[in-house]
Amino acid sequence: MEKEAKLRIVDIFLKYEIDDDSYMLNDYGKLSDHWETNALKLGQHWLIPIQKWHDLKGKERRDAYRYANEDKKRVEDWLDNKWYYVRAIIKIDLEIRINKESLSTSIYESVWGIESDDPDIGCYHRVLLNETRKRLSNIGFSMLELDAAFEKYAKLSDKELQWEVT
Repeated sequence: MEKEAKLRIVDIFLKYEIDDDSYMLNDYGKLSDHWETNALKLGQHWLIPIQKWHDLKGKERRDAYRYANEDKKRVEDWLDNKWYYVRAIIKIDLEIRINKESLSTSIYESVWGIESDDPDIGCYHRVLLNETRKRLSNIGFSMLELDAAFEKYAKLSDKELQWEVT
């Protein structure tokens, strides 16, 4: 008896979530209650930025100081919940049918660490859609099936792929 197997895309979900940004200060420096070299005042605390300028001279020193102040602004916005990292997520629900038995499963793709004010944030979902489409093709979906399932997203611009962060 030959087994008949069918794959079907049930649904595609796209969303953004606020990322676990506990590592955020690793990118920008550390907060301290005490001043030290290169520290910038930040409310009741001091930001010890990654950009160090005290040993530099001239333009290099000015640039490092400017970058440190840009990092300070980032940390201020992060502390005030005006800026954060997000993750773009795509979830595709699949049904696998072998003879009369069916199995439901989901596949996920995601990108983490996206800056919430990135003007090209919609492109991350576009990339995830393309990567997931390739994965589905590799497991046996035909181009016609994929075209039908992804049609509504193919017509959207990257800007239209931006949703509210949950």
